[in-house]
Amino acid sequence: MRIDSEDSRALVHAAAGLPAFALPYISQAVALSLAALAIAFNALVLPRTSLGRHWAAKRPVSGVVLYPVAVLALLLLFWGQPLPVIVGWGVLAFGDSSAAVIGRRWPIRRLFYSQGKSLGGVYAFVVGAWLGIFLLLQQTGTVDLRTASEIALVAAVLGALVESLPLPVNDNLTAPLAAAAFVVLLEY
Repeated sequence: MRIDSEDSRALVHAAAGLPAFALPYISQAVALSLAALAIAFNALVLPRTSLGRHWAAKRPVSGVVLYPVAVLALLLLFWGQPLPVIVGWGVLAFGDSSAAVIGRRWPIRRLFYSQGKSLGGVYAFVVGAWLGIFLLLQQTGTVDLRTASEIALVAAVLGALVESLPLPVNDNLTAPLAAAAFVVLLEY
């Protein structure tokens, strides 16, 4: 199996979720600073690289920039609430990247309501997001094992549904914010 530029983009997308494992060990100010730095880097430096130019040519509003914007939004909107931030970031990092790689290779069938999205991508999103969120929740000690599994599964399904919709807003923003909002609603 050959790794192309879309696969490399998806791998970077997933790798950018790894700092979420550090959230319990860094302050909110440090997390906000790192997200702002990532926005600046992705908007100003990355486009000057060959890989960044290639990605930007394919997508005028780049998910590469919107990714850290989504993380910053999660941190600001859910200030001091690690659970929704972890869930939203997990959806963004692990669900979206799984859907991108698997959905292109094994689409099963195209979704009738959303051009370019596939059932295989939806399934991969759910599995990838569930696993990523579950591992994040377990590592951070936010909730017990059963609760982590349940929250991860429902957030993964919700994230996949939102990602699959033909919305006018980039799914790098909508899917993680919807999953995070779901978690906040669960707490009340």
